Amino acid sequence: MRTSTFILFLLLISVISIAQTKTDINCKIWDTDNYCDIPDSLHLGDRLFAINCQVTSQKCDKIDSLRTMTGVWLSFYNKKGCKLRFKTDFANIRLYKKSTEQAIKLYAIHNSGKYFMTILKAKRYNYHIKGKRNVNVIMLFPEAEKGDKIIIDGFIEAEIQ
Repeated sequence: MRTSTFILFLLLISVISIAQTKTDINCKIWDTDNYCDIPDSLHLGDRLFAINCQVTSQKCDKIDSLRTMTGVWLSFYNKKGCKLRFKTDFANIRLYKKSTEQAIKLYAIHNSGKYFMTILKAKRYNYHIKGKRNVNVIMLFPEAEKGDKIIIDGFIEAEIQ
């Protein structure tokens, strides 16, 4: 009896601690008329680690001229620090349509200043993010709408509100 009570107590404590460490992730459509309207203070990571990489970035006004992309703004508070890993061709970042569950490939992600990374080829490409700060990620997809789901490497999963 005591052993089962103790195991139940430990299970309850672990569930409570998991609930307390859960990070609130906000994900919404970035409703803007100009992709260059990015706050200067916004940046993705504190440190970048890359091996054998080729990156192509486009300035926001070039992407703005396309007007076929939908911006998605993902934000969360990073308590302890984390690492966001990007795979070649952003293979680990997908938008899943709520109606068909079809996976949509990411077109671009904001990486610094007024630039969006559009092509990535790398053996390893990691952003290291310090703890105790807000993290904002702006992504562009060919189509996105409320109710769709964003999944990044199984690390982040959020529904667009």
